[in-house]
Amino acid sequence: MRTANLSERSRAYIDSLDAAPEELFLHFLATLHCPVCDDDGGVRMCWPHFSLPDDPSHFTQSTDLGGSLAMLLDTESDVTNLLTHHNHIAVTITADGHPMQPADFNWIAGQGPSEATRPLCSTGPSRPPQRHGRLLAQ
Repeated sequence: MRTANLSERSRAYIDSLDAAPEELFLHFLATLHCPVCDDDGGVRMCWPHFSLPDDPSHFTQSTDLGGSLAMLLDTESDVTNLLTHHNHIAVTITADGHPMQPADFNWIAGQGPSEATRPLCSTGPSRPPQRHGRLLAQ
C-alpha cells in the first residue's frame, strides 16, 4: 500500500475537503504554472510555498486546471478534448490583409546571392545520428 508523503497540516486540509492526495498534487501543479503565484526562489531551493484556498470551490477549480495541465504535459495523453476551445492561436493573414496561402510559408534563407534559393529547412529524408558504443545493460 502506498502512502502519500504529506505533512500533518496538508493531510488535515485534504481530509477536511474529502479530497485525495492526488488532488493536492494537481493543485500544486496548477499553482506552479500560474504566473501570478510565482515562487521561483522557492522552486530553485526545492522548497516552494503553496497557498491552500479557504473556499473548496477554488480548490476544485485549481485541481481541474491542474488535471488539464497534467494531460498537456503528458506526451502520451490525447488532448483533443482540451484543445477544442482553442482551435486558432493566431490570425494568419499577409501584410496586405489577405488570407495566407501554402506558398506564403516557403521561407528562403541565404548568406548572399549564391545561396538565395536554398531552402531554410531540408525537405529530404532524415536519418537519426549513428550511435557508437554499447548499452550499459549489455
